[in-house]
Amino acid sequence: MSNQRIYRDHRSITRAQLATELRRIAEQLETGHDLGYGGLGAPGHIAVPERVDRELDISYSANRGWFTVGVEFSWAADAFADRTRRRSLEVAS
Repeated sequence: MSNQRIYRDHRSITRAQLATELRRIAEQLETGHDLGYGGLGAPGHIAVPERVDRELDISYSANRGWFTVGVEFSWAADAFADRTRRRSLEVAS
């Protein structure tokens, strides 16, 4: 089975803008709301279960002279077996 990219956003932002975005994500997770993405372009949301796997990766590329910090969290698609399926993923068309 192949991966399906649902959403990707890549842009340069200020450190303050990054902090604001991380706070928004944290608030959505903390209050139990679905994780929203897409803003005005193609808004959607994805439900996040109570328990997830989290990976933190900090690396430095000597060739490029760049630091990279990656935070990834994942969960099995069947993590919502006890919830309504329509809430597990809803992408606006």
